[in-house]
Amino acid sequence: MSPQQHQHHHRSSSSSLTAHQSNSNSTSDDNTNTPPAYTFGLLTDIQHAPIPDGHSFTGNARYYRHAMEAAASAAQHFQEERVNCVVNLGDIIDGKCADVQRWGGEVDTKEETQSNGDKIISVGHDAIDNVLQALSVYSGKILHTYGNHELYNLSRDRLAEKLNIPFTLEDT
Repeated sequence: MSPQQHQHHHRSSSSSLTAHQSNSNSTSDDNTNTPPAYTFGLLTDIQHAPIPDGHSFTGNARYYRHAMEAAASAAQHFQEERVNCVVNLGDIIDGKCADVQRWGGEVDTKEETQSNGDKIISVGHDAIDNVLQALSVYSGKILHTYGNHELYNLSRDRLAEKLNIPFTLEDT
């Protein structure tokens, strides 16, 4: 799939994710022009990484840098459609952020200080910032979850801070 096809795929996916009101009392004779009571958008598997395009471990084509354009396009669509809330189902970065040199990318050695004073250097951390910037076109609420690819790159504490995810430890 070319980047153009990939972008079209993302636009098509985001276009179909506006939900309409569900009412168990409705009949087929109801007015179909009634606007939805609440709308939401879904994002999943953006998988951005600052590396050249390549393939997943299973051989599927991946457009790592183009993922930013697709994310921005989805955010713009959600903004234009006035979607009430967006849910990010995770994997906004790719696991390959953990070793970008191996995959042909360059490491930016910029240090950042966390709220607790710890210094960090993390390509994954910067990649999440880049995706959040691309999504910032959407002015509504985004509820984030995390995927395995985020966990390959950042600790749960860093993800909680970065994505505003309230982690809870369960008693065992």
